[in-house]
Amino acid sequence: MVARVARLRQRANADFDNDHATSELERTNSVFVEAKRRLKHAISRSKKACWGELIASVDQNPFGKPYKMVMRKLRGPPATATMEPETLQTAVSTLFPTHQQRQAEVSEKPVVWEPFTQREVDCAVTKFKGRNKAPEPDGITTKIIWAVHRCDPGLLLSLYNACLRSGIFPEQ
Repeated sequence: MVARVARLRQRANADFDNDHATSELERTNSVFVEAKRRLKHAISRSKKACWGELIASVDQNPFGKPYKMVMRKLRGPPATATMEPETLQTAVSTLFPTHQQRQAEVSEKPVVWEPFTQREVDCAVTKFKGRNKAPEPDGITTKIIWAVHRCDPGLLLSLYNACLRSGIFPEQ
């Protein structure tokens, strides 16, 4: 068996044509170099075309993609990060001057609110129909309110009026 493997190896080495392999390597290398050159040229043409489209879009929408790209490049640390503490204090005291605390006026007689009407509740719920907004801190989405209103329109009316009468507006 070892002798057979040795003869096969000799025959394979004898059949190998070094000149043919070299010419094939040169041919495939030249094909590769040409393909690489064409790819670079295509990338260059594509970049020029995209740049032209980007510049043209400035005329259509000045606050579109080009504006956002420039603002992203210009974004840096906040202006207050590099300010001297005295300068920062001056800016804050100028923009937000201090004043004396005022006492809130408390009325002796209770305020009576008019209850909500069904039309007001219908109008308010209709305004956010179809809007898929994130839930408020109470966890209730607009879809939930819309579904409750569709099932029992009077339920929201009585709930809102009960909150108005008691003066208690739960956060959860």
